[in-house]
Amino acid sequence: METLSENHEESLVEIFKNDMLLELAKNSHKGSILNFKDFNGIITELEYHKAKLFLAIRVKNKGAIREYLADIANFLLAIGNMFDVYNIENNKDECFEINKDVELFKKIMVSESSKGQVIGS
Repeated sequence: METLSENHEESLVEIFKNDMLLELAKNSHKGSILNFKDFNGIITELEYHKAKLFLAIRVKNKGAIREYLADIANFLLAIGNMFDVYNIENNKDECFEINKDVELFKKIMVSESSKGQVIGS
């Protein structure tokens, strides 16, 4: 039996999915996002849209927030597609947890942080 919060989550996911599809349609003149093959280009677009999202959040523009969240999700979809993670046969791969306490991740965060600051500590 589903709880109220599960129904609400499903409703939000449906709205989010529809926002993603709307953004794909609005940007269809650029070609299918599933044809994006340049990983660095996708990451650049992801970072650009993340910056636009943060600005929209700062000025509290809910319409822009929804749009940029959907755009970001679509770029994440493109990455997943690029690495063929949605192929049913790839569901056998087990996910391993990476968090800020994993030693390798700490080293990466230190080496990539600006001005010697450790991110997330």
